[in-house]
Amino acid sequence: MSNIIEKYKISLICFSLLVITISVYGQVRNYDFINLDDPVYITENPVIQKGLTFQNLKWAFTTTHGSDYWHPLAWLSHMLDIDLFGMNAGWHHLVNVLFHIGNTVLLFLIFNNMTRAPWQSAFVAAFFALHPLHVESVAWVTERKDVLSTFFLMLTLLTYVLYVEKSDIKKYYISIFFFALGLMTKPMLVTIPFALLLLDYWPLERFKTNRGASDHKKVTDSNVNSRKQKTKNIKHEMAKTASTYKMKRDIKSSPVGSILFKDIRPLLREKIPFFILSFLSASITLINVLLSGTSASMQSIPIEIRAANAMVSYVRYLIKTIWPNDLTVLYPAIQGMAPLWQVFGAALLLVSLTFIVIRYRGEFPYLAIGWFWYLGTLFPVIGFIRAGAQEITADRFTYVPLIGISIIFAWGSFDLLRKWRYRNIVLTASAVIIFILLSATTWQQIGYWKNSILLYEHALSVTKDNYRAHNNLGAALRSQGKTEIARTHFEEALRIYPYDANAHNNLGNVYLFEGKIENALAHYQVAIRFDPSYAEPFFNLGTILADQGKSVEATSYFRKAVRLKPYYAKYYIRLGDVLAEQGKIDEAMTMYNQALQLNPDSAEACYNIGTIMASKGKMNEAAFHFREAVRIRPDYAKAHNNLGSALLLQGKKDEAIRHFQEALRLQPDYAVARANLRDALSHRKKGRD
Repeated sequence: MSNIIEKYKISLICFSLLVITISVYGQVRNYDFINLDDPVYITENPVIQKGLTFQNLKWAFTTTHGSDYWHPLAWLSHMLDIDLFGMNAGWHHLVNVLFHIGNTVLLFLIFNNMTRAPWQSAFVAAFFALHPLHVESVAWVTERKDVLSTFFLMLTLLTYVLYVEKSDIKKYYISIFFFALGLMTKPMLVTIPFALLLLDYWPLERFKTNRGASDHKKVTDSNVNSRKQKTKNIKHEMAKTASTYKMKRDIKSSPVGSILFKDIRPLLREKIPFFILSFLSASITLINVLLSGTSASMQSIPIEIRAANAMVSYVRYLIKTIWPNDLTVLYPAIQGMAPLWQVFGAALLLVSLTFIVIRYRGEFPYLAIGWFWYLGTLFPVIGFIRAGAQEITADRFTYVPLIGISIIFAWGSFDLLRKWRYRNIVLTASAVIIFILLSATTWQQIGYWKNSILLYEHALSVTKDNYRAHNNLGAALRSQGKTEIARTHFEEALRIYPYDANAHNNLGNVYLFEGKIENALAHYQVAIRFDPSYAEPFFNLGTILADQGKSVEATSYFRKAVRLKPYYAKYYIRLGDVLAEQGKIDEAMTMYNQALQLNPDSAEACYNIGTIMASKGKMNEAAFHFREAVRIRPDYAKAHNNLGSALLLQGKKDEAIRHFQEALRLQPDYAVARANLRDALSHRKKGRD
């Protein structure tokens, strides 16, 4: 009977977690893509938009497009979304939400399995599900990396716990497999082998002390038996076990060196495959950084500045965990070192907290585990090893690390009130209030992600001197035709930070739209000077030069753009155009074919290939490509006209006339099509006569 009640309780908690998470996050089903990385990953990525193919599978495993990180499974998940939902942004968002729900439920099951403390475990899971710091990871489609890699992490932990409890070697290998999948989704998981050691310490209690092997076996057996009993009061159970075998005394008296180097050697050997996978993932990332050249920017920031800013960031995350106010997608970057008072204050707080958790690790082991989980899983993105200008914070980085803080809250609150007779009432009421507040704050935070304009307007309302938010808001406004307002944001971005290549390029686009060619050229050139790896200003400069008839000069800029961004069909098409103008027909054809490979639905590439085929007298091939062009773009008047010409030369007069007429319908002032139609009608009349 008790087993049935326990299973019912677990099922009820899981269902409740599912309901509250979907209730808060369900609003994203009506949201758009945003212009921050979504274009790179989805909306302007021609490879992703072709969906899952064998060629794209190869691309996903060989590219670092969009970042210095290798995350093939993240790419594949976006391709699958395209196959299933097309460009319906709401469904892409909902997939993120489903993974977040899965992560929440798995997190509860994992900790409940390890501790047999369902209410503390439920607190950890609900905190994970509802904390507003996690909105960025869930409501941003590009951050599929976060929710998907964490899903594999949860499966890693679950199978690892089952391996420990049942000594099932198959579960051990499955855990390694899931960990590999997680690293292939986001390399931030490289520190997870250390997190597994933390779980070995508590709550799995696998660390040996100075008791000897026989005592260790007794303690392990006792723990397994106690788990089977599913004791409601986990603290009482631990105290009983520790009392029987003097665990607390041994842990406190055991030298730290003995614990680190002698007692846990079997556990370290057990983690070797995990460490090897982490090393391989880190090595791939390092190689990509070296190849991309961003290592130079990392080296330009002295280690003492990176260390100082990292300590400040650790504390900022803690503050935002407790008081999640003024959260936003983009925070102003730190140029140089944070103020000294912040650095020294952060260092003092971190050292003090670390001393406390070590001092009380025997009596309250969850303090050390939660704290070092937080420090360790956040380390890869805290600033010690990141390149470029250091962000104060990025909310998405807390997705996994905050689990550690919630562990401290969950078990610490039980211990803090353990002697109070009204403990359960107070804890229940407090939890309800906390999660109501978190839900309300998270609901509001999710609302800002509805579209790019709302997102960046909110960012500017809660931060100051945020040049990236100004630039991105300007880009969003310009895409809606609000050029004048967009210009003011680009200019403000450059006032705050004159070295932003992106803002220079965007302001150049505004000037180009207004016909101020010289101003546009100047900003494109400045953008290239500040960021020689930025492809778009090279392409824009080439476009201006090509329009001015300077095809030879334009060629070098287009070639550079193609090298920097080899997956954009339009770059190859423009390069092909200037090569064709120079009489380099074969090379131009190569460029058009490459564009067509990248984007089989490029009507312009089909049209250009058809034109070259017609110039060579290959009318059958020309007609085929012109047909493809009008199939892809039925309103392509020039393609209809040229298809009519190719058909007329093949003797297909009636069909040719229909296409000339369609070209004129689409473009009534199209003189060439009108002349061709007149000739075709004349030929048909003569044929009948």
